Amino acid sequence: MKFAITTARVALGAAALLGTACSSSTDSTGQQTSGTYYIRFQANGTLVDYHSDVWVNASIAKAGVEYTAIAVSTPNGSAGEGSMNLSVFDPSPITTKTYSGGITPGGTSGTYTLAQLIYVTGNAHYDSANDVRITITEITATTLRGTFQGTVSSPGKPNIAITNGEFFSKRS
Repeated sequence: MKFAITTARVALGAAALLGTACSSSTDSTGQQTSGTYYIRFQANGTLVDYHSDVWVNASIAKAGVEYTAIAVSTPNGSAGEGSMNLSVFDPSPITTKTYSGGITPGGTSGTYTLAQLIYVTGNAHYDSANDVRITITEITATTLRGTFQGTVSSPGKPNIAITNGEFFSKRS
């Protein structure tokens, strides 16, 4: 149940962030090639680098009883092929710290702390395992910066190790 709620909140946050996008430059493989903001990482040792002033966005908000921080890269304005979504949930306000994967109950009120990666590649939707770590290193009024790592999986597909992840996103 909590996974369904979390996925719905992530989807809602991603949809809100997509509403701020307009255009960007890509190379022949569809990778972003311009922009100040980025989400980049190694996927099983291969560099994935989304750079864009339009398609890389972040948001910090309170959703129900949890605070959320979401950073999303959506090449070509679609949360489909080639997107990465980083999400953290906490019953306390989001701050600079490391958030871990797996649901950690936050008390008797049903709150929890969670870090989650959602990666779409090769026409498959990959969700994170409990080994995810998202570290928020800087929060300003206009940007969100940090690092991330973990394993993502999709039914019937080999797991993908996400390493050396870093992000610098504008806040919308």
